[in-house]
Amino acid sequence: MKRTIVALTIIFVVGMSLCTQGLAEEASAAKPYSGDIWHRSTLTGDWFGVRNDLAERGVYLRYELTQVYQGIVSGGKARPGSMEAAGT
Repeated sequence: MKRTIVALTIIFVVGMSLCTQGLAEEASAAKPYSGDIWHRSTLTGDWFGVRNDLAERGVYLRYELTQVYQGIVSGGKARPGSMEAAGT
């Protein structure tokens, strides 16, 4: 049972990465940072056209943040959970 779940999870992740890669190629056609919040490639948009101009010249500014809350669910020492963040 566990092997089936792991196999299905791997298939799902690979399938999703292929789908999003195709969507990213379509979005990067003319102005990748333009559009409404649901269709542009970044949250902050094109900065009044500046970001698209920089991208045409080969300058890409990017910041990623990953946050994970970790805690002991059962067993072990009773300690409060902690929040970990890593930005690149």
